[in-house]
Amino acid sequence: MAARVAEGADYVKVFLGDRGPRLSGATVRAVVAAAHAHGRIALVHAETGDEARMFIDAGGDALAHVLNGLDLDAAFLARLTAAGAFVVTTLRVAAVLSPSSAGAADEARRCLLAHPRVGPYLDPVARAALEAPPPPSPPATDRFDLDGAGRATRAMLDAGVPVVAGTDAPPTDPARPNPVVNALTGQGVALHHELELLVQAGLAPARALAAATSVAARCFGLGDRGRIAPGARADLLLVAGDPTRDVTATREIVAVWRRGVRLDRGARRP
Repeated sequence: MAARVAEGADYVKVFLGDRGPRLSGATVRAVVAAAHAHGRIALVHAETGDEARMFIDAGGDALAHVLNGLDLDAAFLARLTAAGAFVVTTLRVAAVLSPSSAGAADEARRCLLAHPRVGPYLDPVARAALEAPPPPSPPATDRFDLDGAGRATRAMLDAGVPVVAGTDAPPTDPARPNPVVNALTGQGVALHHELELLVQAGLAPARALAAATSVAARCFGLGDRGRIAPGARADLLLVAGDPTRDVTATREIVAVWRRGVRLDRGARRP
C-alpha cells in the first residue's frame, strides 16, 4: 500500500471476481485497513452480492459497479447506509454488455461521435476506439442486466446511498484491439451517455448532474471542486440548453473553463 501511495494513487480499488485471484476476507480487511491508514478510500469491483457484502463488512468505502443488481435486499441497503458507503454505478458497462440494451448503447456511441460539439474534439485514441466495430451481440447473462442495474440504482438512491457517475476506464491497446474494451472506452466523453442512463434509471436530471459533480467530489474528498462556491476551483462548463430539464444538453458545449481560465477549444481539436 505504501508503494501504491508513493506512486500517487488517490484511492485503492480491490478486484473481487472469477477473473482474478481469490482474496480471503482477512486479506480484504488488511487491504482496506492499510488504505485507511494511508488516508485513502477503498472501492471494490464486486461481481456478486456476497462479494459486495464481504467488502463492506470489511470496512470498505464504496462499490465501483452495479453488476447483476448485487442481489440487493433491505438488510444490505441498511448496511450500506449505516457504513456511509457510496456507489459508482457505471451503468454504461451494463448497457454495452446487456443483450437487451447493446443496440441502444451502440446508437449512443454513434451519436457522441457525430455530435458537432463533441465528436470533433475527441483525442485520436478515444476516436479510434469508439469508431471501431461494436462487439458481437453479448450472450444472455444475468451478470450484465441494465434493467437490474437500474433497479438497484434506484433502490440505493431511495435508501440514501450516494450515487456517483462513472464510466469505467479500461485501457486500450491499438496493437491488440478488443471490441468490448473499445465499446467501453472514452473516459470523459462517455460520461454524457452515463448521465443519460442515470436519468433513465430514475434520477432527476439535476440529481444526475450532481452525481457527476458535487456528489462525486464529496465522496472522493475533493473539497475544492464539484460546486460553484467562493474559494472553489472554477472548473466550469457552459452549454446551450438546460441540462436540469434535459440532461443530454451537457453535449451542447459552448465553452470550458479550467481553474478559471477559458480554454481555446478550437486550438484543441486534433
